[in-house]
Amino acid sequence: MSNLRIYFFVKTFEKQEYADQFLDGLLYMNTLDYFVRLEEDENSGRGDRYEGVDSWLQPNEIQLQINGVVLNSADLAGPVSIQKHQHMVKNVFCMHASYIGGNSPSEFELIEEFEEALKIPEENISLGKMSVVITNVEEFFNRMKAAAKKQNVALRSRLVNYYNPGVFHGHFSEEEAPFNKQNKFFHQREYRIVVNRKNSELSAYELNIGSLRDIAFEVSIEALNSSIKISPLPRSITRSNETQSHPSLA
Repeated sequence: MSNLRIYFFVKTFEKQEYADQFLDGLLYMNTLDYFVRLEEDENSGRGDRYEGVDSWLQPNEIQLQINGVVLNSADLAGPVSIQKHQHMVKNVFCMHASYIGGNSPSEFELIEEFEEALKIPEENISLGKMSVVITNVEEFFNRMKAAAKKQNVALRSRLVNYYNPGVFHGHFSEEEAPFNKQNKFFHQREYRIVVNRKNSELSAYELNIGSLRDIAFEVSIEALNSSIKISPLPRSITRSNETQSHPSLA
């Protein structure tokens, strides 16, 4: 797995007021239970009944017993999933990450391939019409961590791992469980922030990290994709007169 580099985050909203709240620094976090119970809509991809799965067990890999009698577990309709309440009460904030490396390529033959790797997949347009782009990832993290410390909440964040439900068999660790989704959601390229309030309340949580308007802007996904260009650095500031490239938002 190659080194990960995140260039920017994109958060998409269904309503303008939600986009404005985010720009003002409000991270509104539903619980994992909310997304489990949300009716799955193939046109939006927000609902996922298998959020927070601890174990995903293939029928041909387990043995089922009742009162000592072994049953043919291979006759089960499909894999068995186990989800614990302790994960369902955790609050999450989800964003699209435009990145290279990690579980995605980091080497390209053409600049155009690099540009395409940074663009937002068309499937994500269904998540909403209003999108906010975070252009300073490091500063966003700094503000988020400072706010979590001030509000005394435990916070973890990382890219979501996508697994193949038809093949994968096994268990996820306590820390990994909130960061796994089935590979049909891979196009979302999700970066997830998870807050553990260490209680059993199935309620939303608000983390206010302060205004983001100096490191973010609102744009449609279509306009964002068309603006992503890779341009060479001026030769006068490159080392050894070698041409280097960097991503930019035109």
